[in-house]
Amino acid sequence: MSQHMIKTALRILVLAITNIAAIGYGQEFPTKPVKILVPYVPGGLIDLMGRNIASSLSQHFHQPVVVENKPGAVGAIAIASMKQLPADGYTLIVMEPAVVVTPIVQPETAYRVNRDLQVVSIVGATPLVLVVNSSLPVRNLKELVSLARARPGTLNYSSAGIGTTLHMAGEMLKAQAGINIVHVPYKGGSAALADLLAGQIQMTFLASTVVSQYLKDNRIRAIASTGPKRSGALPELPTFAESGFPNYDVTVWVGLFASKGVPQDVLGRLNTAVREIVETEEFRAVLRKFDVEPMGTRVEEAQAFLDREERKWTEIVRANNIRPD
Repeated sequence: MSQHMIKTALRILVLAITNIAAIGYGQEFPTKPVKILVPYVPGGLIDLMGRNIASSLSQHFHQPVVVENKPGAVGAIAIASMKQLPADGYTLIVMEPAVVVTPIVQPETAYRVNRDLQVVSIVGATPLVLVVNSSLPVRNLKELVSLARARPGTLNYSSAGIGTTLHMAGEMLKAQAGINIVHVPYKGGSAALADLLAGQIQMTFLASTVVSQYLKDNRIRAIASTGPKRSGALPELPTFAESGFPNYDVTVWVGLFASKGVPQDVLGRLNTAVREIVETEEFRAVLRKFDVEPMGTRVEEAQAFLDREERKWTEIVRANNIRPD
């Protein structure tokens, strides 16, 4: 090969490398479609929130953002799938408190939130509502606690399974009130609700938007809201704090996560996008519909929030010796 041909080939190679670098770094993330994994079946709060986040991000980035449901094992299946893909920000996952609680309750769980995931932002949070079957002779939290103390081990509460937020809300009540109520885990929230309505279960914790649908026929009675302030859907209902338990605070928060190791500039772009979306009236109207309080935290705020959640639930799990069945 002649000297001229060698020089020409080198120039072409340098030009090609330069063009590749321009494509990789000259254009801002994202330059292709983004996927958001939802670790639950379609139709629930986390799925609906995930779809609204995807739609808003798509408009913000002018790129398709698609949702893929990967239910099973309280998020473990979706997270395992995510770990097989590059940590480039193009695969995200929307999660709730179970991402923190499950590894605490079940140490054999294959993931750890701070080891395998990078929080992008906590989008918002909604309170639960403690409800009882209307046959139970109580109308407020003080009366319920008094009844439980008078009849230890005879009242029960349902949940959607071991380690779910509904379960942990009951355990926190037991710990703070010093009462003995029996946990009855179900394989899903709908079955837990059905037995409550039928009178087989005395009490449970439900999303406020679900509760409002069943209060009209007087089969259940709302007792207290679990969040730091009153529910927007049930503004007349007092909180646990107002009812004598100032340290009680349980919310179903919704967070967007990327894989651990996502580039900092990509993480920053995603976080900025989420915070800007949460500030729009269109997205806030969606949050109000679900009775979700907007948050839109910065990355460092989100991480501090997760650390507090982990400390809180670790203490509850250990104090009550909570173990999977």
